[in-house]
Amino acid sequence: MNPTREQLAQQIIEAGRFLYGRGWSPATSSNYSARLSASEALLTVSGKHKGELGPDDVLATDMQGRSLEPGKKPSAETLLHTQLYSWKPQIGAVLHTHSVNATVLSRLCLSYSLVFACYEL
Repeated sequence: MNPTREQLAQQIIEAGRFLYGRGWSPATSSNYSARLSASEALLTVSGKHKGELGPDDVLATDMQGRSLEPGKKPSAETLLHTQLYSWKPQIGAVLHTHSVNATVLSRLCLSYSLVFACYEL
């Protein structure tokens, strides 16, 4: 049986709290989503603190990233999520974080590539 919108929203909320607690999603950075159907996704609303998400902090969008809930603004990165869902029907969720360490590292490595080996995520 497929999870309901409410169950998916709760899973997104719990993921936000977990990732914030690990320091991987400070404040309003990052965004998370889950596939609702072949034509809709559930995403975090723009500008919400990921460690303090509530049921009103998620919204449904179509696969073009347009909000299906009046008054709720999708994140600027919504199309990253919906494009992944459109690309592969097997993708059920996307957790896109912006940890401080990864952000700083990416700024330091602008002129060369960085390769990790024997590292499990």
